[in-house]
Amino acid sequence: MKTNYPVCVAVLVGVLAFCGCGRQGGTQAGAAKPVKLTYSVFFPPTHVQARLAGEWAEAIKARSGGQVQITVFSGGVLT
Repeated sequence: MKTNYPVCVAVLVGVLAFCGCGRQGGTQAGAAKPVKLTYSVFFPPTHVQARLAGEWAEAIKARSGGQVQITVFSGGVLT
């Protein structure tokens, strides 16, 4: 069994390397659709935490270049 262990490890490493090198390109970052998420806050829209959630969603949208868009629902609309 001890002699088979290095052979099994070598075969496993070879298979993983072969599988990892097989993909060519994929989708381009500019062509990807934006990710749209919803975020629920049970506080009313005038509450500080609900306002901060809206600002947070805008910051995420700006930092991701518009690729992540978060819609904030406040006042327990989704719960």
